[in-house]
Amino acid sequence: MKITKITLNNFQAFKYECTIELPKGKNLLLYGENGSGKSSLFQALNLCLAPATAIGEHKNIFVTTNDNSVKLEIDDSSKLEWDETSHPYTQAIIVEASKTKGFLDYRSLLETHFVHRGKTNVNVFDLLITTLIANIENPVTHKLFPEEWRTIDIESIRRRSKSLTERINALLSDFNSGLFARLTELETKTNDILKLFDQNVSIKFSLSEKGLTYNPPIKR
Repeated sequence: MKITKITLNNFQAFKYECTIELPKGKNLLLYGENGSGKSSLFQALNLCLAPATAIGEHKNIFVTTNDNSVKLEIDDSSKLEWDETSHPYTQAIIVEASKTKGFLDYRSLLETHFVHRGKTNVNVFDLLITTLIANIENPVTHKLFPEEWRTIDIESIRRRSKSLTERINALLSDFNSGLFARLTELETKTNDILKLFDQNVSIKFSLSEKGLTYNPPIKR
């Protein structure tokens, strides 16, 4: 699948309608001055390959109407549109493409090496949940992983009780099952793609059999 044309209307930096033809080829280098719309185009493509997002959150700040949209044209003449009432992620072709997309901006790459003040190492788990699989749905609970993790995190700071511990463990069980399933799927698909580059390279996720566990605070 190759996107040949994208039309943005009142989306982020693009006030009014703007159509961009994407040339044929394996790679595309996009350059321009600050504020010219590079990041807006990046986000339009990125969010079109993510579970349904409210497009109103990305409306150009100088527009008062609700007619903002992003339209994609695919090489097989398919046309997909993201507006107030529809999202391309409802299409099977987009769902499959989203599983192998590689949208990482420089901020995301920096996080893989940047140690925050007061920390001794990179928080790989946080990077995984909030960035790498931020738009992926847990197949067990049908919730996005960051949303689900926030719920568990909030529950964990409540006053300790037997019922709370049981609830958190139940939430973690569903979270772990979904996370294992998605990472296994991601590992398989990633290695299939790596084979296309004729390089002897593969990835493997090493996870604890128990997954994430809850350690209640010790009463003093």
